[in-house]
Amino acid sequence: METSKLLVNVIFYAVAAFAVVSAFGVALSKNIVRSAFALLAVLFSAAALYALMKADFIFAIQILVYVGGILVLIIFAIMLTQRIVDVNLSNPSVPTAPAVAVVICVLLILVGVLLANSGELPKATAPQAVADKPMTSVVGEMLMRDYLYPFEIVSVLLLACLIGAAFLARKEVKEG
Repeated sequence: METSKLLVNVIFYAVAAFAVVSAFGVALSKNIVRSAFALLAVLFSAAALYALMKADFIFAIQILVYVGGILVLIIFAIMLTQRIVDVNLSNPSVPTAPAVAVVICVLLILVGVLLANSGELPKATAPQAVADKPMTSVVGEMLMRDYLYPFEIVSVLLLACLIGAAFLARKEVKEG
């Protein structure tokens, strides 16, 4: 194996291990702020994995949407909530035995599927980027040519959801 491929593999597995450790931090932290910052590490690790796999479009979307939008919204919601530290949990115990059993079952199923396929991964059906065109260009052309109608339908659906959420969240003005 070439030195560059070996280095990329080492970096990939290091970032993947960091993502798994950070995910455990999200799940096991009793402090919601630490859990949110561990989620930040998980999302950045996922973006780094996408970058290592040369999926530049998904990398950019991961950073812009999840890290830049969703996580910042979560952190602001945590920071703006009054007395979040004083909240008493109604169920402070975590049922670890059933969770461990489910994780072991899923792991055994995954190992069984991998062994049944004799270690071969399915072939990717995504379009390959042309040597002189980045993947973002290919995805953009597909969105505006082949998937224009589904893209617009989803945008109208999201707009309707946003209007509905604003309607439900608004304060009622009482006439008096």
